[in-house]
Amino acid sequence: MPHHDEATSSRRRLIAGLIALLVCACAAALYFTSRHAYYSKTVSLADVAYPESGQAWVVGDIVDDEGRIKSGVIDMTSTAGASWTRQKSGSWAAGAIAFADGETGWVATIGVDGSRSTILATSDGGRTWSEQARGLRFRLYDIACVDKNCCWAVGGTGFGQGVILATTDGGLGWQRQWSGDDEINAVTFADTRHGWAVGDGVVLATSDGGATWRGPELEDDAILYDVACADSENVWACGEGRRGGRRHPPLRGRWRHLADPVLGRLRVPGLPGLH
Repeated sequence: MPHHDEATSSRRRLIAGLIALLVCACAAALYFTSRHAYYSKTVSLADVAYPESGQAWVVGDIVDDEGRIKSGVIDMTSTAGASWTRQKSGSWAAGAIAFADGETGWVATIGVDGSRSTILATSDGGRTWSEQARGLRFRLYDIACVDKNCCWAVGGTGFGQGVILATTDGGLGWQRQWSGDDEINAVTFADTRHGWAVGDGVVLATSDGGATWRGPELEDDAILYDVACADSENVWACGEGRRGGRRHPPLRGRWRHLADPVLGRLRVPGLPGLH
């Protein structure tokens, strides 16, 4: 009987603890929703960059009650999210944002009608933004940078054709490194040489800064939405398909299933090579 009482008591404590955690989670959710209601309905956030502690930038779209995009926005916080400042808005839809440090960053935008893209850049922490490339005949979905000079942007035409652009001079010139029959949804680099790009049924890898890209199409034709790396040896991708999330050593071996299919973005705070 004493053992039975102890087991029952342990189960009760466990249940009580789970209920307490649930209550705390609900309270936190309500607090977050009430404090950040500005972002809950009028703005659809697309991406975030956090190059330094306490600093972060988000890009998104102002939408109407029917979910139609009215304009894109770039917001910034230097108080770890306690307050946000709108740095720029315009007649475009925000696709992705990346910062090399607290001053130098890029935003990939798409026309509100879903057509041509523009790359915006800042060298003063977002106080001013200028156009580096405009009228691009495809949609840019993601952008990654490893320093003030080297960046990559990826996307597609919306009709099954993909593209990878790159700059090695801080965006003064953007060159097409790759184009193919698969839309590219995301890109990440561990350093100036090792990078990965994923998309609709494809994983590409480079070990020479994008001069050459290679990689097999996924066996199960999965759609991968994001990719992140910790270094030149460890990479994660997420999306949907029969095998879901994957991880593998670059340019060799196989991707390994880690979890059920996941939709969304990958973030691994504190690890290099993230955008």
